[in-house]
Amino acid sequence: MTRAISAALAVLLLVLPAAGEDNMGDGHWNHPYYWAAFSFTGRDEAGPEPIAVSPATGTEPAAVSSTDGGELAVLTSWTGEARLRRGNSSTIVPVRTLQLVHGGDWLELAPGARAVLICRDDNLLDLRRSVVVHEELCRLGTRLPKDSYARVRPRGGRIQRLAGGFKLPRRDKRMEYGDVPVVLSPRRTTLLEGRPTLFWTEVPGTVEYTVEWSGWSSTIVVEKRRQDLTCRHDEMLDVETRTCSLRWPEEQPALEPGAKYFLKVFARREGALRARASDEVNSIDVLEPEKAEHLRIVRDRLDALKLDDDLTREELWAGFHLQDGVRSEAIAAYRRAVALHPSAEVYNTLGDAYRAVHLYRFALESYRNALGVSGGEEGHAAAQIGLGLVAYAWGEYPEALTHAQIAHETYRRLQLPEETVEARRLMEDARKRTPP
Repeated sequence: MTRAISAALAVLLLVLPAAGEDNMGDGHWNHPYYWAAFSFTGRDEAGPEPIAVSPATGTEPAAVSSTDGGELAVLTSWTGEARLRRGNSSTIVPVRTLQLVHGGDWLELAPGARAVLICRDDNLLDLRRSVVVHEELCRLGTRLPKDSYARVRPRGGRIQRLAGGFKLPRRDKRMEYGDVPVVLSPRRTTLLEGRPTLFWTEVPGTVEYTVEWSGWSSTIVVEKRRQDLTCRHDEMLDVETRTCSLRWPEEQPALEPGAKYFLKVFARREGALRARASDEVNSIDVLEPEKAEHLRIVRDRLDALKLDDDLTREELWAGFHLQDGVRSEAIAAYRRAVALHPSAEVYNTLGDAYRAVHLYRFALESYRNALGVSGGEEGHAAAQIGLGLVAYAWGEYPEALTHAQIAHETYRRLQLPEETVEARRLMEDARKRTPP
């Protein structure tokens, strides 16, 4: 691959640094339902050599190819002071995470700043100098696993659109946490491996918990006294509600790949005649070996790149898992991503993933967080849709209608037809169920 580009290109340096120590912490409490089952391995050895690109003089962008103006890349991460100018436009705006970059855009980076882009050809650019972004530049990037661009590209204010329509009213409200053991993870998901760590909300006064995995050919039952478990506070829940965890017992066989299981947790209080069952039966299956191997290959390839950009890594990792239905791992990675740098698109996708597993309380907080992040109108409109869908699931139809109307007006003005239709459907259905 040639490494020379037009001398009219602004000063550019592509650097592919070695990854620093990836400190995710230790102990399984860095892997609750929102921390993934593994972290990318840190590297001490030196990374690949920087890609040399011919420099040019001047500060203004030069003319580029005929692909100007078309969608070309997603800005997945940035640090320092950075600005973006669309093609020949005179308007310069600050950059934001998961912003689409078009061919011919002028990306201006102050000294010491950095921007990471994933191009539509699945190449990654790690930029340290101001550049004009175009296809020839993307070809000089580092090759990522196939479909990496699709896994991080935002659409209508979210990264991936999850299947599923409106839900009938459910019990997953604030008052349920602390009353029954609400399973948090794994929950309505496919598992990457058959020895998951289990998380659920604590029920005060419980003396014994029973975990039951029912399969077509076998049933696994684990009983644990409360004093033998560790339960800790989670910031996403009420102050008085804590989360308990249970590692997969070493003496138990692993769940079988390709098999389906039904998970329930029971909490028995002192003197109670019967135990309190978890909020719903969770359908869990283990990823088939071929798909699991594919995800491991993706993990290994990302790890081998020795990237020191944790945010881009988490966005990619979440996207690949969500695509294969491994929602628990996707939620974990998206949680880490917003902890590194809040983004409306990631918060909305995280909220969608929580809705898919029927954790509406968590989805509600994610959509609210999306509204609190500065960014494009699409992200805020998607958050309004999410809040409307949560309200609809809880039977709060007037509130659902209000959120849908706000989103519909924004999407209609932005001329986004699919999202406009989605908002209109929610409006119409919520209006039908709203008392006159």
